[in-house]
Amino acid sequence: CETNENTQLAITTKGFSAVCSVRLILAIYLIYKDKFNLNIDVVGILPVLQNKKGTVDNAMLNMAKESFGDDLVFKSVIPHMERIKRFDITGITDKDRFDRKVMQTYEIATNEFIEKINTLEDAKHE
Repeated sequence: CETNENTQLAITTKGFSAVCSVRLILAIYLIYKDKFNLNIDVVGILPVLQNKKGTVDNAMLNMAKESFGDDLVFKSVIPHMERIKRFDITGITDKDRFDRKVMQTYEIATNEFIEKINTLEDAKHE
């Protein structure tokens, strides 16, 4: 198995199992990082919500922040957007305001991801 320094892991869960799943992944990460002296870091947890106004989604987001801290949970949130599903058929486009909204949402998340990586790198060199 080959990996590189930019390997990502996505976890999709429903309901209250989401926080438990992330806890399990982080526990495995910590065990194997130390056991095998792996040079990997967790950059953060990027919330992807089915319903940005939903009670369960917001409860899960708050639980994640309480469990893992505000620093680990991205401030950017990827909401459910029908346009994303359409991209599977049409390809990624930038033709109208809905396309641009999707692209803007992912650009914000990408910029935060890059900031988090830079912060981790800076901390390693201090």
